[in-house]
Amino acid sequence: PLDHGGFIQDDAAGLFAGDPQGEMPYVGATIPTTNSQFLDRFKGQYILGALEGVFASDDGIEWRRVYPGGDDPSLSRVFDYSMHDDRLIIIDNGALKSTYDLQTWTEVTLDIPIPYQHVLLWDDRIYITKRFGDPKGVFVADTADWITTRLFEGEQAVPYTDGDHLFLEEQSALLRNNGPTDSSWQSITIDENVNMRDFLAYENMIWIASFSGPYYSTDNGDSWTLFNDGLPSSFGGISAF
Repeated sequence: PLDHGGFIQDDAAGLFAGDPQGEMPYVGATIPTTNSQFLDRFKGQYILGALEGVFASDDGIEWRRVYPGGDDPSLSRVFDYSMHDDRLIIIDNGALKSTYDLQTWTEVTLDIPIPYQHVLLWDDRIYITKRFGDPKGVFVADTADWITTRLFEGEQAVPYTDGDHLFLEEQSALLRNNGPTDSSWQSITIDENVNMRDFLAYENMIWIASFSGPYYSTDNGDSWTLFNDGLPSSFGGISAF
């Protein structure tokens, strides 16, 4: 979505900005990628992560590469990201890179070796999923010392948060605990046939995208409602601006 009511659409043909009411035609965005991994807002700008790096735009049409520096996109392989307050962290080639202004990027070094596959920034802690090499699982590191603690042994788990709880999506199942360092997990039942693809916490609600459609919860995941009136039956991702 764009601030004026339009939206950005990403498909195999590239990235486009348009208006669902037809008042603004689709305009091809000037960005050299069709391999986008995420699209979000950071400090008033649209940011898009791709295999070729991280791009930023003021209007969704004109884009500039902000990571990595230089003209060689082969140096970067951006797969995941997380934001909290005024900080953005990405996973590039399995390593963590951090920025506060989209200009200066620093590497975050934890006490377990890369590569990492997923990252979540929550308050003063970083959660990462490590699938390859030992040790495997979901780990949390405090920003004061970067010493990691393993919270979950499943190396396929993806961490999310609604601001109060930590959630793990693990092989299409959803797990929840009650605090940043809690290692006990409660299984959340959504629907027997849900194959979860994405998670979003937005305005005191939790949304998930799945092959069965989008679901939402207003009680921290205790109950779920299918929201598919007029929508496609399958969703691979969900976001909000």
